[in-house]
Amino acid sequence: MGLRSPSNFDDVTAAAAFLAKPAGARGPSKADRQTVKMFQRIAASIILFGIAMAQPCDAAIRIEDDMGGSLGAYYIKFSNIRKSGQHVIIDGDCFSACTIVTGMVARQNICVTPRARFGFHAALAPNEFGMLAVNPTATRVLYQLYPTDIRTWLHRNGGLNDRTIVLDGNALARMYPMCR
Repeated sequence: MGLRSPSNFDDVTAAAAFLAKPAGARGPSKADRQTVKMFQRIAASIILFGIAMAQPCDAAIRIEDDMGGSLGAYYIKFSNIRKSGQHVIIDGDCFSACTIVTGMVARQNICVTPRARFGFHAALAPNEFGMLAVNPTATRVLYQLYPTDIRTWLHRNGGLNDRTIVLDGNALARMYPMCR
């Protein structure tokens, strides 16, 4: 059988028929070798087409009802998100260490929903008695991670201390775009 263009239906059928033969029945004939080469070209074309049509991942990270945790763990998490270029949707509470998303991820990659709320407080660490207490050094580091408008808002609302202050509603909507 003479081979025509790789897009020809008969060539694909011939390649499929060749591959369906038991291994022992496949002779190393010239026609069989040509069929294999044609099949490889078709497979390569399909793979290259798939690569050319691939788009970057548009997946977004959704934060909802995140009450925080270890500052170091959140620093690593949001550094990785920043490097990936992923978008972050704040759709609920983002309290404590979660709030460093505001300084770690590019502003244009963050949006908020009407449910979004940021809860800020000083960095806490166990004291010599095992009780949580304000850690001034960690609080200064935390404060420096926030963008200027967040720091200004914090200053106007009592600063970072052991009391949680919440940024939501209109004040938040003036700082971050609403998600579409």
